[in-house]
Amino acid sequence: MSYTGVLGLKDVATNAQLNAFVSEPSLAQTCPTEVDGRYLLKRLYSSDSDSETLNWSRALDQSLIIRVVTRNCGTDTSSDDSGASLSLAANNDSDMEIGLPTAKVLFDIVWGLLPDFIRTRVTQWAQSDMEGAIANEITEYVKIALGLLDIPVPAFFVNAVANLVIPPLVAYIVKYLTSSDSTDQSTVTNALVVRASLVFPHTAKSLKVMKEFDRRVLLAAGLNPLHLPSHLILTASNDQDSDSGSNSDSGAPKVTVLGQPDSRDCHTDLQQFYQYDVPNGCKPLQLMQVIGAQIRTSPQSDPDPDTFGAVVWKSLDSDTQKQLTTWATASPPDRADIADTLYIPVRNLLQTDPYNVPSPILDAFTAMKVPEVTEWVIATR
Repeated sequence: MSYTGVLGLKDVATNAQLNAFVSEPSLAQTCPTEVDGRYLLKRLYSSDSDSETLNWSRALDQSLIIRVVTRNCGTDTSSDDSGASLSLAANNDSDMEIGLPTAKVLFDIVWGLLPDFIRTRVTQWAQSDMEGAIANEITEYVKIALGLLDIPVPAFFVNAVANLVIPPLVAYIVKYLTSSDSTDQSTVTNALVVRASLVFPHTAKSLKVMKEFDRRVLLAAGLNPLHLPSHLILTASNDQDSDSGSNSDSGAPKVTVLGQPDSRDCHTDLQQFYQYDVPNGCKPLQLMQVIGAQIRTSPQSDPDPDTFGAVVWKSLDSDTQKQLTTWATASPPDRADIADTLYIPVRNLLQTDPYNVPSPILDAFTAMKVPEVTEWVIATR
């Protein structure tokens, strides 16, 4: 293997290492292609009722689902100390954030849940750098912790989300427990442990842009409308920005849930992650780990919709801007044509500085970013 000294995905600490890692043919050849990316977008924006179901067994579908979950569940800085307030949807404070917590915050919750004998065991394993054993031991406690956040991760999504946050959390645990003193512990800054999120956290501004899209994705993934995060539930008081023509989620169609990962799938994925096996881009949980590594090692590759949308718009010629504006101001907006037109400009941009998305995962990343730019265009034109 030619991973520039990197044995497995868990050892990737820089974007250059990740580029070399994913360029290994046995991994690169399994990653989604432009055809896959465009097919996802076509189904997302099709008027065909069958397209309302997302298939968890498809790698790009699952990545999109979990990405939406990560930016709508977790910590909520608009909450008061009791966690009772959830006013982000109506508040314009740009300092507010919703999203998965940092590894440090998650560690504090999980560590408090562990019995003393497991804490002792984890501490011993940390001294021996036995990350795989730690991951296996704390998995169920992580799932419990995800349900204790300000905006709990619905049980429907908890298996996949747990697998996403466990690697950076375990890396933090090892760094924290093996630091020589409290000063070292307070300055743990390894690239893998700064943030456990797959995506930018929602601010009030980004939520306004993405709220309708995020709600649609979670419903298409099979979530019961009653279990949506409260800021995504349509009511008479918060649906003024919706162009869906509905003022309630109560009549949302029920979909058949296909391929949702269970505990066995997640256990197999973590075994692969910690045993230095080469990931398979066709397998949803493994593709998520690669995308998560890209964002952790190069946060600038995943800007928020407002920042990235403005950059994409500036790169377009005037005729394309005019056509997109026409589609965006239609009633309802023509999201399918907007997304199709944006695919290549977004793809080309993601290859350049400061994004530098490696070629093998470029289409997976493009399929993830195009809907965000599409919603930005509709919200701003």
